[in-house]
Amino acid sequence: MEVNGIQERGTDHGIRREEVSFTDPDLYRIEVIRFLTDYNFPYWDLSYCYGVLKNGTQVRVQMPFFQLPKAVNGKRQTLSQALYHECVKAKVNGKRLKIYDAISYLVA
Repeated sequence: MEVNGIQERGTDHGIRREEVSFTDPDLYRIEVIRFLTDYNFPYWDLSYCYGVLKNGTQVRVQMPFFQLPKAVNGKRQTLSQALYHECVKAKVNGKRLKIYDAISYLVA
């Protein structure tokens, strides 16, 4: 099952290869953050994250994690909840970056 996939627009999805940190103050918006998982695997694997700087430059975003757990202390959590906890840890306002609207995932 694939949810919120992006269309191919050439190599690297048409995005410039410039890379910025998730905590970069010039990061204006997250365009797409892609996760992959298997039904019985306990984590979401981060595939890639693309965003836009305040000046309009499209960039690849370096995230401070490569996996997100599907459960914490035995309690299941949604992908959005797991991402929210990472935003809090990084002191980044995920809602301002529209990161929750940009989630794309594939379950194999």
